Amino acid sequence: MKTIPMPSFGADMAEGTLIEWQVKPGDRLSRGQVVAVIETNKGAIELDLFEEGIVDACLLGLGQTARVGTPILRLRDPAEAASATPQDASVPVSPQTAPAGEALPAHAEAAAPAPGAPLRHAGFLPASPAARAWATTLGLPLASIHGSGPDGAILLRDIEASQAEARAKSAERLVTAPASGGGLDMAAMRAAISATVSRAKKEIPHYYLSLDVCLGAVQDQLTAGNAQRAVEDRLLLAAPLLCAIARTLSRHPELNGSWRDDQYQGCQEVNLANAISLRGGGLLMPVIPQAQQLDAPGMMAWLNRLVDKARHGNLRHSELNGATCTVSNLGERGADRLLAVIYPPQVAILGLGRPRQAPWVLNGQLTVAPVITISLSADHRVSDGHQGALFLHELDKLLQQPEVLWTPLTPSP
Repeated sequence: MKTIPMPSFGADMAEGTLIEWQVKPGDRLSRGQVVAVIETNKGAIELDLFEEGIVDACLLGLGQTARVGTPILRLRDPAEAASATPQDASVPVSPQTAPAGEALPAHAEAAAPAPGAPLRHAGFLPASPAARAWATTLGLPLASIHGSGPDGAILLRDIEASQAEARAKSAERLVTAPASGGGLDMAAMRAAISATVSRAKKEIPHYYLSLDVCLGAVQDQLTAGNAQRAVEDRLLLAAPLLCAIARTLSRHPELNGSWRDDQYQGCQEVNLANAISLRGGGLLMPVIPQAQQLDAPGMMAWLNRLVDKARHGNLRHSELNGATCTVSNLGERGADRLLAVIYPPQVAILGLGRPRQAPWVLNGQLTVAPVITISLSADHRVSDGHQGALFLHELDKLLQQPEVLWTPLTPSP
């Protein structure tokens, strides 16, 4: 028997609220399957598991909140299937799994709703918050929807089934819309970001380095490549920049990894987090796995996919975890320089200022060239300024021969 805890979708997450189960007791899980939708201060996020087994019990009720690490799902080995009977989907949380970490009274189990009865506790209607929000947006009465969730609760898939012919493509992006129905709780997200930054500045001995890099060669390569592409397939400058950063990080393990339990663990793969600014404020940092193997077109495909998912609230747990380093990009409307704060437990973060026209000496001649300031914030417990400077200069060198960034690397045997 194995329990699955409330996951952490980032160092700034303390608790999550269950808004939809997508499995029930007796279901057989496959690797990568989405089992639930969890609402956090970053919005509603799909929880996908890389576990195999059979669902024995769902330990958290719809609308209930639990702290990170609290058991929310119990699995059993398929070999146990013949001798074990699955628990009811509405198993109440124990004192250890109570909402927001608070103990439930001893009689809580006796007060659990009977199977098939509408799930109504503390004013909670028999519909997931996400489903209610979507129904309100569509002007759809909940009474007209047949619920297929635990205890007859109306889930997002139920609304989808009833509106299959009417919804437009844009409605597909609302499958995991935040439960508030009015977008993310920006106050909660800002508080979480503030707590994370405060922790990072207090615990991590930062040092900062910056280097101005000429983008002339990269922009020439980008222009030539885009001329051969359809408008919708053209690359943005961020793609070769992130590609170059990932490849350079792969040769500097002191900047690519995590600090846990007072020791550093480097990573051979570069799982690059890309900070995405959300409309209305706030940040999400989805992860591009094995980014060092991508070429510029492949990086652009990842960026398009993750930005779209982040801004429409349907990122999965696996897409927000496992980062070994982060890049924060201000884009063309930002400031010239960004000195970012390291996101724990990582040990480095890159800041990309806005590309700009600036005086530049090229082949002994003063000219005007496209320039970007690339900044490195790193953890002095793991590296020092000399190592950081070597990284920035190697990154600069790679960006001066950008044709290699349009060729994917072959994974090491």
